Amino acid sequence: MGIILVALGVFCGWVGENSEIIVKGICGELATGWCLPVRIAFIDLGWNGLAYTLISIGCILALLYDFVSEILASILAFALNHVANAKLVVIRALEQGRMSQAEGGEVLVEAGARLAGKFDKNGQSLSKFLVDRFLHQVHADGGFWRRDYYANINVETLPDDSLLERDKYLSWSETTRFTVENAFKKRIYKYSSISGIELPETSEDELLEKILTHIKYDVRAGGKKVFSLEEFRSSLDLDGIRSESGFARNGVRVSFKNGLLSVSVHLDIEVNDTETDIVIDESSFIALDDRIYELSFVEATKGLTFRLSLPHGFKIVHEGVSGLRYGTSRPKEIEAVFDGESRLRVDGVSWCLPGIVAVVVWREP
Repeated sequence: MGIILVALGVFCGWVGENSEIIVKGICGELATGWCLPVRIAFIDLGWNGLAYTLISIGCILALLYDFVSEILASILAFALNHVANAKLVVIRALEQGRMSQAEGGEVLVEAGARLAGKFDKNGQSLSKFLVDRFLHQVHADGGFWRRDYYANINVETLPDDSLLERDKYLSWSETTRFTVENAFKKRIYKYSSISGIELPETSEDELLEKILTHIKYDVRAGGKKVFSLEEFRSSLDLDGIRSESGFARNGVRVSFKNGLLSVSVHLDIEVNDTETDIVIDESSFIALDDRIYELSFVEATKGLTFRLSLPHGFKIVHEGVSGLRYGTSRPKEIEAVFDGESRLRVDGVSWCLPGIVAVVVWREP
């Protein structure tokens, strides 16, 4: 808005400076009759004064932009910070039978509409859309929310005796942990993830078997192992893996299609308390020419710690974090810091909404 007012001010100044020329172009040498209003409009109105006023207001608004943005960001961050509290109260009321789902929806819609502003005509409909999505999630996943997400990724060059070519692949090890919370005990948290390795479509069964033997995927919940790919390997069927639908059993699907060997895991994790820690250890491979990594969330998460370490000589050439999408532009809320050219850390203390959190691009030596 400030820039627009400054631009209008400059235009008005131009009109003021060229008012005589404009009037002569319209009226010639006339000064009375129908041309009098034209002279009043372009010469006597005081365009220069209007120009100075608009430019001054525009500059003031431009200077205040950061301040106003900070206030608005704080308000939205405050609202996000209270989403979990509101969710907790409504879930408990629904669980104890003191409030029907429809009543709970009405309460949240009203709260959201007030937050959007009583003069905002779209506040009610926007809030209803969000609440409907929220209540659907409560019904589908038991009302879990996630916090204290930590991911540490270490990429290294392959040893000389590796089963894959050193000039085409790198090793990939990742440890992820986070805490899921719920308003009540004995609920099922639905965990899902997918990972893949790009390979030549002509890869032999022997190579696929070796890769499946070397990759690792373990999941622990509350300190107890709930899944290990090691225990699943003996039942793998290579013909099924190469089939159109892939090999699937007990929530695990392994497929090799269009040169991508993928492993997807879907688990129902029983949470006996109101919260539990989930830890995932993964070891795999990536193609050397795969130089982009996207950190993305499928559920809202409060608190982020992300670490990426690349082999010596590799250089991170781009990093992007989506802090503005999470209700704040303050660097302290979510920031990326380099530790040399091949190490990056991303930290966030506030809420990260579902979507892409960070994008990292690197190049090899």
